[in-house]
Amino acid sequence: LLSRPRDVHHDALADAGGRQSDSSWDTNVLSSSCTLAARACFCGVVNNASFCVLLGASQEIANEFGQSKFQPLIINISTVGSVLGVFFSSKVIVGRMGNRARILFTTMGNVLGYATIGIAYCASPWDARATTHESPAAPSWGFWLCTLGAFLLGFVQSVGEVMNLALYSSYSPIMLGSWGAGTGLSGIFGPLLFLALHDGLALDVGVISFLLVGTAPLYLGAYWSVVVDRDTRRAAHGQSRGVTKMGTLALEHAQMHASFPSVAQQEERAGATAEVSVPFTCANLAVVWRFCSVVLTNMVAVYTLEYSITSGFMQAATTCAPTRSWIAQSDNNNPLLWAMYNVGVTLSRASVSYVRIQRIWILTALQALNVLVWGLFASVQWIARWQSDVPYYVAAAHMVIVGFMGGACYSNCMYLFNTSTAIPERYRELGLNMGFFFSNIGIILATGLVTILKSTVLSKHALFPPDGHCPEPAQ
Repeated sequence: LLSRPRDVHHDALADAGGRQSDSSWDTNVLSSSCTLAARACFCGVVNNASFCVLLGASQEIANEFGQSKFQPLIINISTVGSVLGVFFSSKVIVGRMGNRARILFTTMGNVLGYATIGIAYCASPWDARATTHESPAAPSWGFWLCTLGAFLLGFVQSVGEVMNLALYSSYSPIMLGSWGAGTGLSGIFGPLLFLALHDGLALDVGVISFLLVGTAPLYLGAYWSVVVDRDTRRAAHGQSRGVTKMGTLALEHAQMHASFPSVAQQEERAGATAEVSVPFTCANLAVVWRFCSVVLTNMVAVYTLEYSITSGFMQAATTCAPTRSWIAQSDNNNPLLWAMYNVGVTLSRASVSYVRIQRIWILTALQALNVLVWGLFASVQWIARWQSDVPYYVAAAHMVIVGFMGGACYSNCMYLFNTSTAIPERYRELGLNMGFFFSNIGIILATGLVTILKSTVLSKHALFPPDGHCPEPAQ
């Protein structure tokens, strides 16, 4: 079930002709450092921050433009952008764009997405005092401009995720774990940052969006520095190998060829695993499925399961307040439960640096049990009928477990994509893209399913017949 770190990496670097030697293992997988790990973590925070901030801001945007009933559309459109971003990455970027071109594309996309939301607030009328007001007139174009910004941010977020994971495959698992921890931390601090700026400093969503533009050059610098580190160290390794083989008498000859390297020398410098990634075609997709079907299936399943909870059952279970306390209000307990979920995500995604799980189907099965538990919470309205705040603390603790299972499955799937000897090197990045593509399809299916359930068997009229009113909260 669990694997020893060094043995698995040694196995992962075996090629079709046999296993690599210990010296080859040491050079093909670059060691990481605290500084590099911090940069990977920062990239994870910034890359996923757009979605997490949108999650916190979506209700405010919808209310202030008088379109509160369209609030779920912001997140759904962002998810659609993620799906199309993965498809674009696999069809256009993989095998055609280098790391530097990718980060420039991602940085410009983030700037454009945040600026679009900021411009909507500058150029379109909105009401900061609105709560659930529905505009009787035609929908405000400012709201739809914000939705366009959400689409752009979702698009580049998925491109950036695949881009980062492909880069960190060159390093030891600590880099992958640091990136995963950063994505989890963004889920904790993203909504908190929005609350601090919006409620604490009284800044509107447009100003916050313009402020977030400032994270783009920091993202660019952090990622670029990791690319430079990888290229520099691999180029130095290629030179040292050439010098060792030819001896000190041929040093000048080796330096001359280092200045004008042949194709074979360039491949050697990039490491034994350097092969051009294949782009998306139906034929390549069939090959990816043949090698990656287990990983792809588990990724789709775990995303579908966890979004069934976070986007559906969690809200349905906390619709009615059992008491009049602060935590009993959905505006307060939903962000708290989301934060606890991301605590579990952060811990589990970081754990892949030290512990790897080979049988990922176990994590998917445990997450399915969590869905059953939350489905039961929502259907019997245990929290509302208990007339106490105690169930909230139990639910918060359980959300840590939900996040832990989802994050562990994600990080171990990414590890297998990057290291499994069963996957040919040139198909790895396309496999990553397809994993995210189908996972986003799973998210859309999950949100669609819970929307239907909340309109039927989980509606207030179905849960509290005949009038659909919540029980009177305890004093």
